[in-house]
Amino acid sequence: MEETTSLGKALAILTLGVAAMSSASVLIRLCPAPATTVAVYRVALGALLVLAAGFASGQRPAFRSDFPGFAVPWIAASGLFLAAHFATWISSLDFTSVASSVVLVQTSPVFVALLSKPVLHERVKPLQWVGIGLALLGTLVIAGADLSGGPEPLKGDLLALLGALAGAGYWICGRRVRKHLDTVTYASLTYAAAALALLLFAAGTHTPVVGFSWRTYALLLAIAIFPQGLGHTSFNWSLKHLSATSVSVFALGEPVGATLLAYLILHEGVPLGRALGALLVLAGVVLVFRAEGGSGTAG
Repeated sequence: MEETTSLGKALAILTLGVAAMSSASVLIRLCPAPATTVAVYRVALGALLVLAAGFASGQRPAFRSDFPGFAVPWIAASGLFLAAHFATWISSLDFTSVASSVVLVQTSPVFVALLSKPVLHERVKPLQWVGIGLALLGTLVIAGADLSGGPEPLKGDLLALLGALAGAGYWICGRRVRKHLDTVTYASLTYAAAALALLLFAAGTHTPVVGFSWRTYALLLAIAIFPQGLGHTSFNWSLKHLSATSVSVFALGEPVGATLLAYLILHEGVPLGRALGALLVLAGVVLVFRAEGGSGTAG
């Protein structure tokens, strides 16, 4: 009964996380700041928000002498992967549709599944493979609309796929250390490491990080609060209770929400193919979670 309750709680928190993360692409499209700048503010403000929430709830970060030394390189790697994930994916939104970009960046479960056994010693269940296959079929159906759009959409698709690869590294590193660190400690350190890497990249490429309008700053703050503070942190919490494969596959629900918001706010059309692809993605998410529930939560 305890495992069922834990899974239900994880499902509720991940659902909140998906809803928050679905707003990211639309907010980014509305924000005129450069992609690297958006990424810097997202993770830097996200780190501060997580720390503030932790102190407010009494969950202070474990920056003490008993901090596990083995976690340092994993957190550094997680931050670098997160920085690369945002830099590539946010850039992809300049070239391709919201639906295609968000769907393609969520193909990371393929890479997570391939790496989970050698790195984390976690077995991918047969039903999870079926769910991954359905979800990926959905991504192909949605992305297929871009094949006739010329080189620009395909460039955006490639950037989104690179973001998926980096995202897989982020999930794997997070699963490795979340068993030993609380959410506030892990999330704040990872976001800070990503912010530092992105700031160095911005300095090296002469990308401005200040001097914007108040509207732009408001959008940057919204990106930090909703998709980062609520969205990614919900997923980081779940990595202690569920396998990295299940967490990353559940994130495939984000394209459905993002496509709907893009239709309502940006007036991006939703062809029948994208709608069918979204249904396949959701079916894949459901199968992966059914497999997870069959043996309780991982870790």
